[in-house]
Amino acid sequence: MLNTPLQQVHVDAGARMVDFAGWSMPLLYSSIAEEHVWTRTHIGLFDVSHMGRLELTGTTAAETLENLCTRSMVDLAVGATRYCLMCNECGGVLDDLMVSRLEEEKFYVVCNASNREKIISNLLANIESGSTLVDRTFETGMIAVQGPQVVEVVARLFPGPLATLPHRHVFCDQIMGVPIIAFRGGYTGEDGLEVVLPGTFAPLAWGQLAALTLDDQPVVKPVGLGARDTLRLEAGLPLYGHELTDEIDPLSARLDFAVDFDHEYLGRRSLEAIRRTGPYRVRVGLKLRTRRAARPGFDILYANESVGSVTSGACTPTVNASIAMALLRADLAATGTVVQVKIGNEPQNADVVPLPFYKRAKKGHNQDKTVTAL
Repeated sequence: MLNTPLQQVHVDAGARMVDFAGWSMPLLYSSIAEEHVWTRTHIGLFDVSHMGRLELTGTTAAETLENLCTRSMVDLAVGATRYCLMCNECGGVLDDLMVSRLEEEKFYVVCNASNREKIISNLLANIESGSTLVDRTFETGMIAVQGPQVVEVVARLFPGPLATLPHRHVFCDQIMGVPIIAFRGGYTGEDGLEVVLPGTFAPLAWGQLAALTLDDQPVVKPVGLGARDTLRLEAGLPLYGHELTDEIDPLSARLDFAVDFDHEYLGRRSLEAIRRTGPYRVRVGLKLRTRRAARPGFDILYANESVGSVTSGACTPTVNASIAMALLRADLAATGTVVQVKIGNEPQNADVVPLPFYKRAKKGHNQDKTVTAL
């Protein structure tokens, strides 16, 4: 099993460690619910060092990515980050990626831990002459801060470009002599930053972040994989291996915004065919009329007929309900449709609801209220 640079930090903090995609990762430190609520109200601190970090450099780097990604990369501005997908010939998703252009001829690709070797192989098999791919995963760490107080804390600590970094943009510089790459994203439904830094400095940076206060009050707590999953579920964000797989295309996953049809790439023709006929099944949100959780793989019924399956589900703290994402037959995907989720041998009624289940309310830099689709 692989260890992140923060392995000992997690163990010393009493985290419950689990195997996740071949990496030893913290599942929780206190409780999933407590860490979830803290992230929604303060700042959650996440170790995401298991994710793949790949650097593609050279005169043909943009063209290499252009031929493989569902969104154009040749027009990506320096300093910008773009969410996209890499597909197989049938249109199934090999992985969803965050691609950033650090310099005119340098791109940074962040992929899922379970797919790192697959993405590397795909890039190397299609790399254009004049480009070089380097795997930076094992020499770096990656730490994320997520929550409504992130922007205020960063602005106080680092006034300037980092504090004013726009969403889906990247910042490359040195802080106290340490080179960093910071992305402003947010995979929890909250605002946030994901920061890449040399692995040897990761424990020090983690400790300093964990000790931060705002008006003399602690605002940062470490958060494990358990709350990370419930947070992204409320935000309606797909997870590879659940809502995305080699056999699930991005149109069925309702990621149309991340699929262009104005440039050539692997899988485009298959996706065009799916677009013409419409997906047979699509990703939907479900709110169950029970507190029992719908787990991945649970069957979905309509008129006693199997019409889909749950991809992710939990009873989550912010929404305070049993919610799920599912792949459901497209003709039943309209909001308000009532289906049944088979939990054990007992079908439970569930309403199709809009995604996301949760999104933060924006009031300038102060994002401290919640609205839900429920």
